Amino acid sequence: MLRARLSVFAGGFDADAAEYVCAGAGIDPDELPGLLGGLVARSVLLRERSPHGARFRLPDADRADGRRRLRAAGEERRLRRRHRDWYLGVATWGEVEWFGPRQAETAERTALVHADLRTALEFCLTEPGEQRTALLLAGTLWFYWAGCGHPGEGRRWLERALALDPEPTEARAKALWAAGWTATLQGDLTAAGPVLEECRRQALATGDDRALARAVHRQGDAALAGDRPARAAELFEEALRHYRAVGELDSNVLRAMVGLGTAQLRRGDREGGELRLGRARELCEQYGEQWAYAYGLHALAYARWLDGAVRPARTLARESVRLHRRFNDRAGIVPALDLLARLEGGPLPPGNS
Repeated sequence: MLRARLSVFAGGFDADAAEYVCAGAGIDPDELPGLLGGLVARSVLLRERSPHGARFRLPDADRADGRRRLRAAGEERRLRRRHRDWYLGVATWGEVEWFGPRQAETAERTALVHADLRTALEFCLTEPGEQRTALLLAGTLWFYWAGCGHPGEGRRWLERALALDPEPTEARAKALWAAGWTATLQGDLTAAGPVLEECRRQALATGDDRALARAVHRQGDAALAGDRPARAAELFEEALRHYRAVGELDSNVLRAMVGLGTAQLRRGDREGGELRLGRARELCEQYGEQWAYAYGLHALAYARWLDGAVRPARTLARESVRLHRRFNDRAGIVPALDLLARLEGGPLPPGNS
């Protein structure tokens, strides 16, 4: 019975996940550790080691057989819903843990369950009545899509979920700004603009002040990506006002501060930009935030480069690359490497030749 139920997992899983999804209805939770051990002893279940503790995996052949047994017993839908609930919890906790000293660990843990997050999303998108949960799950994973190198995949899930549930809910608002942001990260500003504007309009109509802050923030990202630093600065300032109004302080807020500082630098306000970036750096260090910190270091390296201070700029750029690599954040790695290449012998910035 346990082997059949474990077939709902697409990849590796730990004992807590197995207990939540599979225990009950004939399997006593207290018996589950022994049952797992028995399956491992008979080589039905594979035990894997990870930095985050023991994990298990069902071989593909046993997974296929287990699925057939679940369907025959009429249990597949119930088990898949339990599976979805567990991974919605994983995503929700990951979003919380993304801001703080366990950020890199959160990225690693989320990457470990990537296959099962896909399975949970597919269930929501194909099971009648689960579409709103698809919006919630896909939107809650913004930190993984945008911060850990998966903007293209995230955008596909978000767009599928948005197409199925047009009601102006809080879940839809989150999915809208996340979809607009992933499109921006892909360089598709034409698609990002209408999605972010829809999110802004919905937030104003429904009084969702947090979604409004996020939408305006991501419009600032799009403006900066479109080489409109003056407009980007206006949008980042507006977003930060909205963030203050709702009492928000998280990685998004720090990214907005970094975005504002970067926009100020690009429009020629070095003093204002460096002050904003310095404040963002202080807050990142205070809260143990490293993802936004990496972007801040890149912007500070750019500021040092503008001043002609190549050696300090190089140190900052190298640290930015190192941190971005911890998260596999290609959107951060590429510009940081480009700046580092320039610092290693490329031309001086305009005005320093």
